[in-house]
Amino acid sequence: MLVEEQISPVLQPGGASIARRFKLTAKNPPDDLFLLAASGKSIAHTGTSSWLADTKLSVSVSVSGKGAGESMTRENGGQTQLLVPVHFTNGTAEIKINLNW
Repeated sequence: MLVEEQISPVLQPGGASIARRFKLTAKNPPDDLFLLAASGKSIAHTGTSSWLADTKLSVSVSVSGKGAGESMTRENGGQTQLLVPVHFTNGTAEIKINLNW
């Protein structure tokens, strides 16, 4: 599997944010693959494809194929983790994550 990541700063009124783009390519994609998008003491679901980590980091997720609404949280090692399912179409998957604070 090939994983490509591009990180870009985004300047906007009121502050800066970071855009992370992931492109995954696989000849035989796995069925149950997830991307760890955020981790913190708490993560609250605030919209269809958005979450708030530790009441200060806004995380927005966009995925190719199926919607980001399938993302989920889990508890691990005293932290809450935001997991985004990776869905492949013709051997490729794309995920975009915007982080605002």
